[in-house]
Amino acid sequence: LVGSVSPQEHTATLVCGLFWLIALLTRSLLRLPGVEFVYPFLCFAGDVHGVWVWNKAIQTAMGAALWVAAWAYCRKK
Repeated sequence: LVGSVSPQEHTATLVCGLFWLIALLTRSLLRLPGVEFVYPFLCFAGDVHGVWVWNKAIQTAMGAALWVAAWAYCRKK
């Protein structure tokens, strides 16, 4: 999505890399309630509450929403 909006080729890589870095740095946020439902690396950080299936379902829904947004944006052009 970022690659189709930005004229620079490397902007999408930068945005994805920043999201990846933020996801790795936010492991300490797992102590807050609700964060374990959207944390992308829950299986590596330790699933103490047993919400791994919900975590992956929410992430799949968010990914599908991004694909639909990209499809709608590309269809409009």
